[in-house]
Formats: sequence, structure tokens, C-alpha cells
Amino acid sequence: MSSDEPRPRLRFIDAWLYACAYSVVLLALDVWTGFHIGLNDYWGGYYQAENIDFTDPQTLYEGFFPIGYPVLLRLAPGDDFIKAGFAIAAACRILLIGAFGTLALRLLSRAWAMMAMVALSFVPRVFENVLTPASDLPMMTLSLAGSACFFLAVVPEGPRSRRWALYLAGGALLGLSGLIRQHALVFAAGMMLGAAVLRPRDIGRIFVSGLVCGLAYSPQIVVNLLAHRGPLETAQYVNVYKIVHGLNEVRDIPLDLAPDVPAIIAENPFRFFGEWSRHFFRMLPLLVPALLSALYLRDPVLRRAGRMIAIAGLLYLAVVASGWSARAVLPVVPWAVLLAAWLAQRAQSYAARRVGVRMALGAMLGCAMFLLAAWASKQNANLVRYYLQEHHYYSEVERALTADGVVHPKQVYATDGSLYFPMTPPHWPYFDGSWGLFTLYKYAERYPRLNAGTLAEFHDDCLRQGITHIALDYRARDVSAALEDLYRNPEVHAEFQYMGRIGIYTLFRRSDV
Repeated sequence: MSSDEPRPRLRFIDAWLYACAYSVVLLALDVWTGFHIGLNDYWGGYYQAENIDFTDPQTLYEGFFPIGYPVLLRLAPGDDFIKAGFAIAAACRILLIGAFGTLALRLLSRAWAMMAMVALSFVPRVFENVLTPASDLPMMTLSLAGSACFFLAVVPEGPRSRRWALYLAGGALLGLSGLIRQHALVFAAGMMLGAAVLRPRDIGRIFVSGLVCGLAYSPQIVVNLLAHRGPLETAQYVNVYKIVHGLNEVRDIPLDLAPDVPAIIAENPFRFFGEWSRHFFRMLPLLVPALLSALYLRDPVLRRAGRMIAIAGLLYLAVVASGWSARAVLPVVPWAVLLAAWLAQRAQSYAARRVGVRMALGAMLGCAMFLLAAWASKQNANLVRYYLQEHHYYSEVERALTADGVVHPKQVYATDGSLYFPMTPPHWPYFDGSWGLFTLYKYAERYPRLNAGTLAEFHDDCLRQGITHIALDYRARDVSAALEDLYRNPEVHAEFQYMGRIGIYTLFRRSDV
């Protein structure tokens, strides 16, 4: 493989030392931010982990998320799922950066590999997901490890017997990544397609790896069938409905919506494909390093690498653009960083004996790296400050409400699905705008949508559900005009007594409490 310097047998230890140091830095940031939960997707997994009954398949099916992450939370020692979430995140941080660094050190010089590791560590989209628990980080870790196995089986020239092991390991890891987030299976299919195109003689091995991938994912298929769902059924039709109808909130989506994606698209195909195109081309720049590498004729290894990632990435982005999520880009990001560093190293080697070119290229690369580092540092610093502020407000809301008699978070209705009580289990207030209404076991029964057409109706529903306090933010406008009016004019309504504002939250108690 390409290298600009000799490397000892233990050269990969650099990657794992850096990964451990990086994890320690993030642990310090977690402590500083109060172990803040920054992604509201976490709470669906938390709810599911709380309610899992391994004898009842209905409790295991969720729709938007597979069973992998909730089961990890449930099987973790102790009964504190927040601690379990942070422990899983800490392990995945080390594994993600260590695996990436091991691959980078195999392909690049030590200097460029270390720069690639640092770059991946602080890409804002990655940094956001390694700083807080959620299912995307373990998915990204398993997806990178599995796709790296496929990459090493296809791109370098190596013994055929070794490729067998890589294909099998890759299939198993990619299947497990799909057991954490289903869209990882699309990237798995893309890597297999890329492998089949570049090494058609290995089609038998690739087919077997696909079977292994399916076997690793099969627990979800079994759960689906036992829960009387389709073997590959998900709830992504809800996201497609949101795109087709231009909705931002789950609350506006009919709870009896049929999971028929073609029928939903047919309701407004022009809007769907318009939004799909916008999302696809928004993500496409991530494939620029792969597309440039695919055209790099001077290095057949780099060319194969670029073609494989371009094939996998194009298929993946084409599919995930239909149910847009900003975190959907995560499986592609490590490969974009790796190929960008590989191209930069090749450009440096090309310019090594050309003084003028070397100076110009060095200046360009230096400026680009400085600007990217400055941009990423600002984004990440803003995120940490935001988490500090958010955690402060959440803690103040919790203190104010518990001091006023709240003993259980579900006594509080919230319009913000991210708001939670840091110190009071089960942490999450009553939130009736969740995607969990569609698929989470008995969520719609336990936390049904409240009638907010008028404040009198909303008050009566709160009384029936045992809700004594409410915390409104600007999202009240997405629930109803009555709640928006209460939020904007808190002191002029008889049904709810105004308690004050904390950050973006306006707090009320029911007037009859």
C-alpha cells in the first residue's frame, strides 16, 4: 500500500492511543455539560428499553429504529439507561476512531493518517453524534468496520483466502449496523454492489457475505414477523408523508396512515421528487473525494477505492434522500475524509520535486486546512456552549416544577420533544408529538394526543391524563392556535396559571391544582 515512510509492526498503536485520548477529552466535555442528552431520538430508545418484554414481540417492534440499541440499553448492567447510553457512546468513540485510524495508517503515511483521524474526530456532524448517546454512533462504528472489511477485500491486492475472511466479517458487521439503524443496510448493499462491479470473480464470496449480513440482521426480521409486520417493514413512510405534504411536525400526520410509500408519493410526486433532489444534491458534495479518486489514473489502487465508494455512496444517498435526516450522512463521512486525505497525500508526492508547484500546493493545502479547522472548531464550540446552556435551562425547569409539586415527569406536558428532567426518572415529560405514537408499544395509549383546539378542551384533557403543569416553547404554534396564544399571552388565561419563563420555556400550572 502507499506509504511515504517505513512503519514498524506496531504502527497501528498510534490510532488507538489517539482514540483513547480523544475519548478522554469527550468524557471531560460530557462532565462539563452535565452528561447532557442532546438528541431527542434517544428518548424513543429509552422508552422502548423500559418497556421491553422479551416474551412479547410487540414490545420489540418500533418501526423507525431497529431493536439493536434499545436491547443494548436494556441488557446493560444496572437500571440507569442514561449511564448505559454514555458507556456505549464512550466505547464506540474509541472503536470508531481506532478502526478509522487503523485503516488510514494502512493506506497513508503516518502524518496524513493522523491528520485524517483528527479531521474525522472534529467534523461537526460526527462531533455532534459522539458527544451524546444515541443509536447513530454505534451504527456508524459498525458500518465503518464492516465497510472497511469489504474495502480491504476489494481495493488492495491480497491472497484470495484472506478475502474470504474479510467478506464474511464485513457482512456480519454490516448486518449488525443495520440492526442499530436500518439505513445502514442500504450502505451495506452499496458496498456489496461496488465489490461485485470491481471484483466480479468474487461474486460467490460477495453473495455469501450478503447471506451473512442477512443472518446478522435476522433478529429484526423475526421480531417483525412475530409482531405481524412485513419482514422488512419500517415506519419510514411517515417521513415520506412529511416530505410529500410539506409538514415539519409529526403531530399533523394521521395516526391511521397506511404504510404504502408508492401511494403516498403518488399524492404529490412533483413535490416528493423536488424535495428528494434538494436533499440528494445537498449531500452529494460528500462524494466529491470519491469521484475525483475514481478518475485518478496514475494510481490504480486509489482509482479502485474511489470507484467503490462512489458506487456505494451514490446508491446510499439516492435512497436516504427520500426520508431526509441530517444524520443520514454519517456512514459516508469517514470515507470522504479518508479519500480526501489520500488525494492530498498523492498531490504532495506529485509536487515533491517541483519547487514552484510544491510551494503553491503547500500554501493551498495549508489555507484549506486552516479554514476547515477554524470552521469546525467554531461549530463544535457553539455546540458545546449550546449543550451547556440547554442543560442549565433543563435543570432550572426541573427545579422550578419539582418545587411546585411535580413528582413525576409525566405530570408535565411539553411542546419540545428534547426537554427532559436531568435528575428525575423517567426523565421525559408528556410529549404527544412523538413519532412513537405510530409504532412504539402502547405509546399512543399511554400518551394520547391531547385536544388543544381550545384551552378549555386542553385543560380537561390535561386533567384526565394527570397533567398538572405545562412547559411551552415556540413549538406551541405547531400544536394549536390556542396554545400559541397561551405561550404569547401567558397572564390573561383562566385555565392555566403563569409561573414564569426559563430560557425559551414558559411554565404554567393548571389553575385548579
